[in-house]
Amino acid sequence: MSKKERLRLVGRKFIELARLRYGENTITPQQSQDLG
Repeated sequence: MSKKERLRLVGRKFIELARLRYGENTITPQQSQDLG
């Protein structure tokens, strides 16, 4: 598993957690890419 793949998985998990916590519409995929 490369570093990039791992970062992508971690980011996806973080996004899912954030969605659950803050609501679906708070974080868009574009914003998550900016954070990542």
